[in-house]
Order: sequence, then C-alpha cells, then structure tokens
Amino acid sequence: MSMENDPTCGEIMKLSYEVRRVPPDWVHPVDSQGKLTPLYNQAHVIAVLEWDLNCAKWLRGWRPEKWTGQQGSDIHCFEGCFGKRPQPEQYMPDWIPDWMAGKPTWYMLYKTSGTPYSPVLEHSWDLTQWINDNRAVALSDVNDEQWGELSSLIRRQSK
Repeated sequence: MSMENDPTCGEIMKLSYEVRRVPPDWVHPVDSQGKLTPLYNQAHVIAVLEWDLNCAKWLRGWRPEKWTGQQGSDIHCFEGCFGKRPQPEQYMPDWIPDWMAGKPTWYMLYKTSGTPYSPVLEHSWDLTQWINDNRAVALSDVNDEQWGELSSLIRRQSK
C-alpha cells in the first residue's frame, strides 16, 4: 500500500505533507542504518481488520475493480496484490486518546511517505512558525496557495 494513496492518513494534501499529533517525547523510529522508518498514520488494528476482510473476500472470488491479473500470474495470490499482513512496526503507535495524560498532544509535520519533516512542537502556532521560518529551505516546493492550505490544515487539526 502506498502511503501517498492511503485514505486513512487524515487530510492528505497535494503537497504531500500532513500534520500528526504525537507525545511531547516522541522519537520517530530508525532502522539499523539510522534511516527513518516510514510509518502509516493509521491504527494497526484497523489495518489488520481491513486486510483480513479483503483476504476473506478474495478467497470467495472477489477481485478489485481495476484488477488486471492474468491466469497463472503471481498476482493471483492475495499477498501479491495486497502485500503481506500489516505488522505493528509499520504504523504509528495506537495511543489511547487520553489528552490529559501527556499522550499525543504535540504537533509534527510529516511527509505522506510516513517520515517526519519537522521537530515535535507543543502548539499548532509553533508548527506554523517553524514552517514559516523554514519555508525557503524545508518547503521550497510549496506555493502561496498550498501554504494557505497547509496553515488551514494545521488550524483545523489543532481543534
């Protein structure tokens, strides 16, 4: 599943960024080479339920609308079409939305590829200021219209 096309990633913008809520001490995971590990912005349990449902439908003969697999092709295998069953390490943690216990109350700008783009910031206005201060370097591909969309997204997600 491509994270850019993942409909569960909140409001995905044309500019390929999204705002995620994280705990104040959030450290995004890295692999053994120190490279950021992409994480889907969806609860793992939901991803597994969707995968299991599609697998059950597949076993009863259902195929995706745009499926073009040929007889004898690997694509006939469910995992060949949908990938392996989702693993917990591919997803953001399933935080309990307990806003009073220091859970995901801070803000972070993520690329829709699943990797962080900004530091963890306490307030939505801090994130807006960080983006504004770093726009020339960090978001040089963002035009004024997209900047307005991003600012609006941050305001909406902070409520």
